[in-house]
Amino acid sequence: MKIKKVFRVIFISLIIILSGGMSVFATKQSIKTAPDQQDTRTTTEASTEDTSEPVQENSGAFKLTATATQTPGDEFYDVTITAFSNYADFSGYVRLSILNTSDDSIEYETKIVLPEKTEKSFSIRIPQAGDTDDDFSIELSLVDEKKNTVYSCKNDELFINAMADAIYIGVLSSDFSKLSYLDMNGQKLYKMKDELPVVLVELTPDNIAKEASRLTYMVIDDYDTSKLDGSVISQIEAYVNSGGVLYIGTGANEDKSLQGFSRNFIDAEVTGHSKQQTYSYMTGDFIDITVSDINYGNAYYYTSYTIPGMYKREGNGVLALIQISFSDPDFINMDDMEAMLYNSFSDTYSSTGFYYNYYKDDIDLSTVSEYFKSIEGLKKVSVTGLKWIILFYVLIIGPVLYLILKKANKREYFWIAIPVLTMICVGIIVVYGQRYKLSRNNIANVTIASADGSGMRKTYMSVFSSKSGTISVDLKDTINGIGTIFKSYGNYNGRKEIDYTVSLEGGRTRIKHVGDKTFDKGYFVGLSENSGSGKLTLGDTGWSVGIAGTLKNETEYDFDYILILSDDTLVITKGLKAGDKLAVSSNIVYSNYYYYKGDNSEIPERFKDSDRIDYRELAALLLALDDLSDQSDEIIIGITSDYDSFATGDINELSFGCIYSIGTID
Repeated sequence: MKIKKVFRVIFISLIIILSGGMSVFATKQSIKTAPDQQDTRTTTEASTEDTSEPVQENSGAFKLTATATQTPGDEFYDVTITAFSNYADFSGYVRLSILNTSDDSIEYETKIVLPEKTEKSFSIRIPQAGDTDDDFSIELSLVDEKKNTVYSCKNDELFINAMADAIYIGVLSSDFSKLSYLDMNGQKLYKMKDELPVVLVELTPDNIAKEASRLTYMVIDDYDTSKLDGSVISQIEAYVNSGGVLYIGTGANEDKSLQGFSRNFIDAEVTGHSKQQTYSYMTGDFIDITVSDINYGNAYYYTSYTIPGMYKREGNGVLALIQISFSDPDFINMDDMEAMLYNSFSDTYSSTGFYYNYYKDDIDLSTVSEYFKSIEGLKKVSVTGLKWIILFYVLIIGPVLYLILKKANKREYFWIAIPVLTMICVGIIVVYGQRYKLSRNNIANVTIASADGSGMRKTYMSVFSSKSGTISVDLKDTINGIGTIFKSYGNYNGRKEIDYTVSLEGGRTRIKHVGDKTFDKGYFVGLSENSGSGKLTLGDTGWSVGIAGTLKNETEYDFDYILILSDDTLVITKGLKAGDKLAVSSNIVYSNYYYYKGDNSEIPERFKDSDRIDYRELAALLLALDDLSDQSDEIIIGITSDYDSFATGDINELSFGCIYSIGTID
């Protein structure tokens, strides 16, 4: 009986315990699914929906607009965004999303506080890196502090509409009225994508600096430029170098309009004038007209089927030295004068660097990433030292330890000696292995800057993390424009993810790349102000085969290597300190032919184990050459590893500076 009672008690206890467990389990479940909790969750979701207006094109509460402008010669867009709040206060971000449906889509977020009934505008500078003339999906949005979209609209034509609404021709002449016909009586000129009306602007010494930025063409005729102040002459020359087209008329006035300019800029001499019969390709007739005699320099090219004269590339622009005067009635009254002007304007404009930059075969993302395989700063791993440490450990823990303990008659201490020696060697290996340690956040830069200080500095940036695929980097305030490298072949695969983000808040610029895996690299392009440092020159080339002569470094930089391109031949010489010179032929460390962008992108990898040239700097030089090759076929580029850094915070940064000169090979 006692046994039965015991079993009964145990059985009842088990029932109670199990019943209690089920009760507790039920209680826990009831806590998870309590009606009041469900109501709370539903209320929260409803509240979120209520506080965020649906995305719409014509919301009455907000309005967003964006316009892009681009000055001739500039490789960037200035995008002005205007936000308006009608009847609601707003605090959050204005977002500009550029979707290329590929892995180079980017969005810009700018912090903004917009009280009711207010309007605010701000500008973003976006480099023209890669193909920005494409079928992008471009969206403007207002997002709140929690990054919920409250208003959105599209502006897919943002970059295409960056061109001016008219073509402006500035005219500097002693009698502006005589040249009013240069507007071609309302005929339009083709510029990039559209035919645009022509607007004449009367220039004076006082307004040239103000008007130059909007001019596509400048005409100087029957004007004594020797009366112009040196600063005005410099402004005109800077206008040409930045991508403008300058026409200078001569004819019976001979060199009157040339007097104020340097011989180096003009590189030609007017020796007189005469009445000549000039053949018109438009009508097939010979026309009597006053033509000057000009001895042109070697850099000039003939114009085709247009006005008598020649032109040359000057920086990113064009100087056209014309053999007639635009004030000559014989030219003004020609039947085909307008057609000749149209063809001449088209010829010279299509020779500008601005035109080439727009239509050029841009460096694509694959080319840049190939170069950065060498540039990115990952250290060479040499295991020689590690081999010696392991050999030392094997010898110590084996025969050496055995002989020592045997001689001391202490062989029983093997059990403690081996662990101690092992710990010591492991410690040595850990300390030695610090040289191979990778930083969590990494950025590698190649900055391309003209030695004379013209234009902007362009910096190609590779960012990556050794811990994860996503990386954020804060940039110094020296960067005043940032973007990524757009590619045209990726915009048909339907991809909608944003891989690149630029956050602008409180004067701080933060770039972010969202990657899928460790070492997933992101590529940015930054712009910053440039300053003059001198020039690189090559002289006395003589009749030597290939590139020879004396190379001079007239800059403030000590260069590790210098690249010289002449026609399609390139050489790289050893380093050259500031103020020094060297004979090129006796210092060549690399030579090759240059054909097209990306052709040499795989070459640096072949020099990884070579002592002939630093493969990282070779890659940086060839990247810079690819970037500059549209401007000239004669370029000198020096590279320094002691250059400005652009990132802030705890980050490993490698910065190369490629300083170049164009037109300094004699």
